Amino acid sequence: MMRRWLILLWLALLLIPAAGLFGAHERSSAQENRVLAQPPALPSTLEAWLELPRATDAFVRDQFGLRAKMIRANNRIRKSLGETSPVTQVVVGREGFLLLREGLSISFGQEVNPDQVARTATLVCEMRRRLAARNVRFVYTVAPATTTIYPEAAPEWLGEPQAPMNYDLLMREVRACGVNTLDLRPVLLAEKAQHRVYRLTDTHWSQRGALTAFNAIVTELDRPDLYLDPAHLQWRVREFTEGDLTRMSGAVDVPPEAVEIIVFPSTQPVSQVMLPTPNSLANMQSYVRDYGREGASVLIIGDSFAAGFFPSYLAQTARRVSFTHHRRCEFDWSIVDRAAPDVVIFMPTERAATCPLRAWPQTFPRENAQ
Repeated sequence: MMRRWLILLWLALLLIPAAGLFGAHERSSAQENRVLAQPPALPSTLEAWLELPRATDAFVRDQFGLRAKMIRANNRIRKSLGETSPVTQVVVGREGFLLLREGLSISFGQEVNPDQVARTATLVCEMRRRLAARNVRFVYTVAPATTTIYPEAAPEWLGEPQAPMNYDLLMREVRACGVNTLDLRPVLLAEKAQHRVYRLTDTHWSQRGALTAFNAIVTELDRPDLYLDPAHLQWRVREFTEGDLTRMSGAVDVPPEAVEIIVFPSTQPVSQVMLPTPNSLANMQSYVRDYGREGASVLIIGDSFAAGFFPSYLAQTARRVSFTHHRRCEFDWSIVDRAAPDVVIFMPTERAATCPLRAWPQTFPRENAQ
């Protein structure tokens, strides 16, 4: 009797993968960077009948049940054994774009984290309350991913964008508690019609894209003194033979990329204080720079999307410019005391916009933390 039940159990286990062939079928595999085979159509020609066995075999191999979990487990085992993952950090997109694989599914709404969104909203709302008590103007925004503004650059295997995405949920939940919240997607999509706003071979936006975002932010803050009119700036075109994505991928056959850059007059701070920064962020140190003039004191809590562009813009007009990396919501809140800002800009990039569930800023009260 026991043997009979074992046989039935064994047959059931064998049938589980087959069950996946009759449910909803995955269109693409982000783990493999490719489009998956779909159910073959009923043949209508002799050639199609001859191709049917091959098409059926491809469909079964790509769509059997638990396949994605098996691939994920295999990758984890290989990684634990010291093997290099077969999936690289860099994805070749369309229209000449190289793309960072991390965050691709987030930018297409295929990976949504409502619990992390809620955690982030809790933090941002509490930041707004505490900064308002200091009479500090505050804006929360998110630097969109390349594929959010250029969905046509995404690889075919990524499929179609889904809604709502983390970006939508963040804007809605943070705005609900009264935070001055700015969605940068509309202004960047509008500017895209006139200029390239993201780099082809780099993770980041172009100078045009960064300045468009910056001007939208200072306009939202009602600080016309910080606005930089693109028509009054000196622009020149520079050819870049590589970006951070070409370096990461090791690609050597990517053509040079012509990029517009802004030529600013030399502006040096009269004093600069470097603040303690984790070794992992040595290229984005925390600092307070004082330019010894009248104007705003601006603190930026962000990452490379802000650090590589906004300080040079603010150096033209602001009195004090301070920066610290957001560290996925684990930055040191004490920089607010060191920087004494009139304005705080909190701008993470889209792929790192949500706070992990246990993340919270250092030296920041936890009384309202979830």
